[in-house]
Amino acid sequence: MSFRWSLLALLLLLAGCAEYWAKPGGTPVGFRAAREACTRQASADYPPDMEPVQVTQGTPSPMVTTCAPAGGSMACTTSGIGFQPPTYTTLDRNTGPRERAFRACLEAAGWQAVRSQQQADAITNSTP
Repeated sequence: MSFRWSLLALLLLLAGCAEYWAKPGGTPVGFRAAREACTRQASADYPPDMEPVQVTQGTPSPMVTTCAPAGGSMACTTSGIGFQPPTYTTLDRNTGPRERAFRACLEAAGWQAVRSQQQADAITNSTP
């Protein structure tokens, strides 16, 4: 494998990609430029759209009453909240559309996703 393709594979792994991108006659520099341009475009078209999502339901929580003698009578105290509220997180509704736009942009620039380094090398070393 040539140095430039080893570098491209390393860049893809560092970027967290589980796939390789290849283009006949493509270079790591060309891929980085296309990736950056496509990331900017996809982010502009599909900016973060955060939405609260319920993770757990609210559940009853026992209230505890404790009584103890106090001055000839019983003194009781109740503690606990009686209800454990639901928990929430936020998710970006545009994650999927942004990823699809990014992939479509790279494909429009002539790059194609492949599953192995061997496939990427074969495509990249072919004539554009």
